[in-house]
Amino acid sequence: MKKIRSILFTLSVGILFVPDLSGASSLEEEERSFKAADLNHDGRLTWPEFEQAVRKILSIRDNFQARAFQMLGPKTQETLMKEHFASMDKDHKGYLLLREWHQ
Repeated sequence: MKKIRSILFTLSVGILFVPDLSGASSLEEEERSFKAADLNHDGRLTWPEFEQAVRKILSIRDNFQARAFQMLGPKTQETLMKEHFASMDKDHKGYLLLREWHQ
């Protein structure tokens, strides 16, 4: 099951996440995308902010990965996004900082 989940993640959203998630090609653009996702401007990207940003970006994108993600059930989508958020939050604080958004 873990291998299937990994394959689904790679096919559906793995390639889309930061830096590709934002379409950013420079550190300056990545910073802008982070600030846009940080809705309350506290310098931290919480899970709800991350989820909202990911869903917004994926709804705008029209490529194979975005369409594949949209075909997944809501629970699977949420699980995949939470797993990715947790993998980015290296020290398990419950939010992302700009440096983690870059990775």
